[in-house]
Amino acid sequence: MRINKKITSMLDLPKEVTLDYPKITIIGDESIVVENHKGLIELSQTVIRLNTKIFILKICGENLDIKSISEDEIEIVGRITGTIMS
Repeated sequence: MRINKKITSMLDLPKEVTLDYPKITIIGDESIVVENHKGLIELSQTVIRLNTKIFILKICGENLDIKSISEDEIEIVGRITGTIMS
């Protein structure tokens, strides 16, 4: 893994591509897209938890719903009030 990090740094490559790290895009308080997720852990209208390679992402809000999901990308919509990485 250390070699991959060094090569990524030397070549200035995006970590989400070379190291399979998650890329999180939040648009206002109504949409969040997570690339390179590793699966859904919990799903409710107020909490969605996702597994990633380096942490668990907890998304809190109201009326949360999955707009789209694929093997490596998920888009969540609703009123997003916070995120926690643990």
